[in-house]
Amino acid sequence: MSNFNSFLEEKVMPVAGKIGAQRHLLALRDGLIATMPFIVIGSLFLILANLPIPGYADWMTSIFGPTWAAKLSYPVDATFNIMSIIAAFAVAYRLAEGYKLDAMSAGAISVAAFLLTTPFSFVFTPADADTGVMVTGAISKAFLSSKGLFVALLFAIISTEIYRWVVKKDIVIKMPAGVPPSVGKSFAALIPGFFVLFIVWVIRLLVELTPYESINGLVTTLLGDPLKMVGLTLGGSIVAELFVTILWATGLHGTNIVKSVMEPIWFGAMGDNMTAYQAGKPLPHIVTQQFWDNFVHIGGTGVTIGLVLINGNVC
Repeated sequence: MSNFNSFLEEKVMPVAGKIGAQRHLLALRDGLIATMPFIVIGSLFLILANLPIPGYADWMTSIFGPTWAAKLSYPVDATFNIMSIIAAFAVAYRLAEGYKLDAMSAGAISVAAFLLTTPFSFVFTPADADTGVMVTGAISKAFLSSKGLFVALLFAIISTEIYRWVVKKDIVIKMPAGVPPSVGKSFAALIPGFFVLFIVWVIRLLVELTPYESINGLVTTLLGDPLKMVGLTLGGSIVAELFVTILWATGLHGTNIVKSVMEPIWFGAMGDNMTAYQAGKPLPHIVTQQFWDNFVHIGGTGVTIGLVLINGNVC
């Protein structure tokens, strides 16, 4: 046992400590945490629109009319279905803070870069039609919710790194000393913002020449789907929790370290479940962020609330 403890302390702890302090993973974790209030608010309205109580729908219809459920879904679209935009801003903001850069400018540029990666046209097929209609000049809310989350996180990091590189090279517009700081920061972000958007634009044009057609399709196929196949399976979930407990055993905050890697997968699964629930379809995923919070880490890692209850009964 002493050899095993020595192995953990000498080999595992240094690596895990570096992972836990890695600024990009910290930015991902903190940025996704910033979406939580909106997800909770959206969830409340989603529950109110779908309460499984006999007579509830008829009662709501008698008060608010037949479109009451659709109206309750408005806040869901303004919270759940803009998850990727919030994450794009928050992750870039936190990463820029870590680099001691202007976080507000980095977040705004990240959102613009994310929107540049997103197709502004899609085929809409009404429920009562056999063929779809091409809608242009609009973004499908699917790309702004969980479907675009991996792209938002990836380009939040890419855009901030480009922004940091340009600022480090001192390729910025500097205003005179008498100019208000907010105005000076806006002009200082002009050239870095141009570099970011130009590079993302070129990437988009190149990807559109491939069978993937869009950056979202490329990232989802090469990154999102494989990660979900691993992270949302029983085996992948067991391995993730095993790492959590091993890291805790070495004195590190295992939950925070593992969540910084796995949260994008779990949040994406949560969004997929929400979309399926709204459409009246079976939920595709069991393992989501809420699954871990409510069934695995309730009271602490390893469902340690049970120990509190047992000790309370003993006392």
